[in-house]
Amino acid sequence: MQQLSNWVYRFSTWLIMILVGIMACVTLAEVIGRNVFQQSFSWSEEVARFTLVWLTFIGASAVYKRKELVGFDMFMQKLPPSAKKIATVLLHVFTISFILVLIYYGFKQTFSKTAIIQHSPGLQLPMYAVYLAIPLGMLMTLVHALALLLEKRQEGGVEQ
Repeated sequence: MQQLSNWVYRFSTWLIMILVGIMACVTLAEVIGRNVFQQSFSWSEEVARFTLVWLTFIGASAVYKRKELVGFDMFMQKLPPSAKKIATVLLHVFTISFILVLIYYGFKQTFSKTAIIQHSPGLQLPMYAVYLAIPLGMLMTLVHALALLLEKRQEGGVEQ
């Protein structure tokens, strides 16, 4: 599971770099277009917004892998070791449950009848392509969460 998590992380970092590059180029082109040529691109705002949506969910998975998401560090440090183990397991179970709910409803919304027929106004991009960021990003996060839980189980210890 750790190998899959590592592969997903490498893939997500490449995807993040590409998306940040696209977002930066489109935003820069829009700024130059407005200020130099007094002309605006009708599609640039949508591209920037949609790349930001994808960056948010793909980035969340990468940050989860690196254990840099906001946590309960202060609370966990004050617990005795036996309570830390229980709290850590409960936290992982809660997190995985929440991720599974997001995946379920994310796919449900992405492939709903309304999302399938919707298109963005500027690009005429099918909206399911935008909505797909949620379940795919959460699937990537689920891989990391399961790998982390299995790693902690094999260690028999608690997280920091």
